[in-house]
Amino acid sequence: MSSAPDTTEKRAIIWSQRDDPSLNRDLGVFRRFAEQAAELGATHMNIAALPKSWWQMQDPRDPHPEWASWPIWSIIQPTLWKVAVPPGLEEWLPTGEAAENMALLCERAEVLRPLGLRVAWSGNDPMWLPEGAYRAHPDWRGGQAELLCITRLPYWSPCVDNPEVLAMFRWSMAELCRNVPELDFWWSFTNDSGGALCWSGSYPGDNGPNWCRHRTHTQRVVGFLTAIQEGAREGGSEVQVDLDVQGTAPLLERSQLQPGQYYKGRDAQNHPWSSGMGSNSWFGNHLYPVVGVPKVFAFAAEMERAFAADTERVSVTFGPQVEKLLIEVYRAMRGRPTSGPASRMAVLRDLAAKFVGEDNAEALLEVWATIERAADCVRHVRGYGYMSIMLVGTAMMRWATMPLVPDQSLLSAEDKVTYQRWRVVKDAVEADSYHALLGRRGVTGSAAVWMAVNSLNEAIAAAEGATRQTEALAKKVTDPVPREELVALGYRLHAMACLFITCRNFVQYEEALAQMAPEENEVVWRDHTGTYTINRGGVELRTIARSEVDNVYELARLIDEAPCPVIASVTDPAEEDSYVFGPDVAAQLRRKAEIMLDRWEDYNELYPAPPVVRATQNPDKCDHRPGQSGS
Repeated sequence: MSSAPDTTEKRAIIWSQRDDPSLNRDLGVFRRFAEQAAELGATHMNIAALPKSWWQMQDPRDPHPEWASWPIWSIIQPTLWKVAVPPGLEEWLPTGEAAENMALLCERAEVLRPLGLRVAWSGNDPMWLPEGAYRAHPDWRGGQAELLCITRLPYWSPCVDNPEVLAMFRWSMAELCRNVPELDFWWSFTNDSGGALCWSGSYPGDNGPNWCRHRTHTQRVVGFLTAIQEGAREGGSEVQVDLDVQGTAPLLERSQLQPGQYYKGRDAQNHPWSSGMGSNSWFGNHLYPVVGVPKVFAFAAEMERAFAADTERVSVTFGPQVEKLLIEVYRAMRGRPTSGPASRMAVLRDLAAKFVGEDNAEALLEVWATIERAADCVRHVRGYGYMSIMLVGTAMMRWATMPLVPDQSLLSAEDKVTYQRWRVVKDAVEADSYHALLGRRGVTGSAAVWMAVNSLNEAIAAAEGATRQTEALAKKVTDPVPREELVALGYRLHAMACLFITCRNFVQYEEALAQMAPEENEVVWRDHTGTYTINRGGVELRTIARSEVDNVYELARLIDEAPCPVIASVTDPAEEDSYVFGPDVAAQLRRKAEIMLDRWEDYNELYPAPPVVRATQNPDKCDHRPGQSGS
């Protein structure tokens, strides 16, 4: 099997550094990644990943740190003004942090130069500005940007119809190109994550200043993209630009786009901007916050389609902690292009044999297939307003570390400290809710719960099956490197099963709380000791809670014992946020179990057994209801 990359490729191939909110920004890690990109024929690297902009969480009117609100989306997003603060904004944006970010970009560009790699940028412009800037310059205030269901305050983007605002974007783009002259491609996403265009279908609806309402969407977009390109030229570069707008923006007269301009991924002739792969990304894999679990078949299929597409660029991402394996898949498929499922499987079969030996290749393919069955099952447990129940539920709503108790109001502030501050909610009611998912009701209603639980049960069975398959395969492999990698994968798959169980338990627990009125539910339990009564609500809630107690203890054990990270976490406690857990996540899990056990008596108090009548004076006989005889 040839492993040489295809050297006949003439289009741009853009690699992105691992797209993980806990991204390791060590320059050595970046260098090794860039060297692999160059070796395998990449032409560009996306260098825009920046440290989190914590200043965006500091508005005292917002409820952080008690719970996280809208700004959590924007602190991980790169913007031009986070690397080059233009004159006029120094009072409201941190110039020192911007200088550090620019220095980081320059260091990365210096790594790329000797490798012959050029630069791409992806960000979220125009991003919202602090309120003080608009009080001083009312004409700069553009449209509201916030997602109303999870925010308490308005967040306003600057109006890109305003010539002063456009001049500031031109200045910042020129500074970026002066410092990073290799920049060729600039891509931005708006109407989401803290950005918005006036009168263009942002989350709060069409809105903006009256003075620019008469301008068409086409004029607004073309004007903004032209300002970005003009800034690049002032900085000495000719840059192609693409503006992707979330949601139902007004129609754009595509023919009015200028050379090098794209809108929603297509130019004036409707040619696509790029093709690419995203199934393994942290946002799209439906497995995050679990890291290091690859979707090999999905990556291979996407890669085949991406390179077969008639595009001028191919964008390549690998996902958190899976880049080592997927880079090898990439290498194999570049050296041996495929044209359908049979040829893809042949390449992957040979690659599996290279990893674990001919006798074990089919077993490794089965592991990869079982992982994708699990991911596909959990992918369907989603609803309006959220993409992935794993990302939103276990991480952003902190189900992983939030205790299940029958009455949240009985918990103290100290009980809530490990999870409450990072739940993405807008008020105290949602902060104590089990069903709220990004400001909307989650999986509720008998039919929805039934479907979700069935999908999750299938996902759990597949995850547990993949775990067993991987552990068995690791014992057969004699080469220490693949054996160690399989051992690590086994831990990660086991952790994935645990978080699937957490999702199921939260969905079931909330449904039980909603359905089981304490005074109306009882069951009659008969066994050899006699007949007695139990409140059905207490039984069901305790059963689910016991499952979760055992589950989180198991997950904590895995985190402590695993030879690798199994869920997204950071080593610095100050870097914990709604997307990643802190370094003490195992302790947080054990604390969750302890809080649940501390409140165990609440089930008897809140769901008492129905009244009974003593029918016998024999102390060895149990109480029973009237009309029933004891044994």
